[in-house]
Amino acid sequence: MSMGSSYAAWETISGGYVLDDATISGAPLTWITRVVATYDRWEADAVVVETNQGGEMVKHTLQSVHPGIRIVEVTAMSGQSRSPRSIA
Repeated sequence: MSMGSSYAAWETISGGYVLDDATISGAPLTWITRVVATYDRWEADAVVVETNQGGEMVKHTLQSVHPGIRIVEVTAMSGQSRSPRSIA
């Protein structure tokens, strides 16, 4: 299984930009560990989880590895471009 994981920031003056691409293949615990490490390294505000792409499993695993982590749920829509979201 592969997990696409990018870390982005939003700034009102210059817009958004990607800080890191931490995409990884492996078992859920492998990529959740990577997500949490990158979340901590960048002192992120939240992890964004696509609810219709295994979101409940991702959410449960995240919370078991990092209790209290802030999770923002979004729904991916087929046929629409995936654009960054501000989570401030």
